[in-house]
This record gives sequence, structure tokens and C-alpha cells, in this order.
Amino acid sequence: MGRVLRHVQQTPSGTWRYRRRVTDDLRPIFGKDELIKELGDSKSEALKRYPGIHSAFNKALAEARSIAQQKNAIRAGLGGPFDDGVTPRGQRGAVEEVLRTEHLFDPTGPGFGHEYDD
Repeated sequence: MGRVLRHVQQTPSGTWRYRRRVTDDLRPIFGKDELIKELGDSKSEALKRYPGIHSAFNKALAEARSIAQQKNAIRAGLGGPFDDGVTPRGQRGAVEEVLRTEHLFDPTGPGFGHEYDD
């Protein structure tokens, strides 16, 4: 029995990619409907790169969810680190900064967005 890799697809050209849908509540933060990162040209290369990319995407989504929850708490009058004037662009910038500094992952680099229209 083979290992099942969630969010992995083989493209029509034969390469492998990690493709993850962004939930509706997090789209204003990411500014995207999905997150995509190339895994490689072969299945074995994809298997090697998968754990790190899957982990980075999970952390990015968790950080975005935390930011969204903090902003919702502010709106509800419960306090938090963001003032009520934080825009979706500001939220996205905060998530991108965490990805770059804490996870060494560039969310604006190639392979992280809408490059693929299936």
C-alpha cells in the first residue's frame, strides 16, 4: 500500500505540485483562492519535498486563522493585538512577514498562487 499525500497533484505536463484551497474566511488575508507550490518533476522528488511544504502551508494557514480570530475578537470588543483599522491587505502583509521570517518561505514567489488554471 502506497503513502497517500494530501493536496498533491500531478500536472498534465507530468510535474508534481502541492495545491491547497484557502477557506473563504482566510481569502482576504491571503488574497488568493488557493496556495500552490511545485514539488518536483518526479514522484520521488515530490515525496522528499512534501513534508516540509505541507508543514509550511499548515503553519501559514494556522497563522492566518490566528490573525482572523484576533481581528474578530477586536470587532467583538474582546481586545487583541490589532486595532480595528487593520485592512485585509495589512493582515496579508502580517502573514507574509511571518512566513518569510519564521518559516523561511516566500508566499509571493513563483508557484504560490493562481499560475494554474485547470
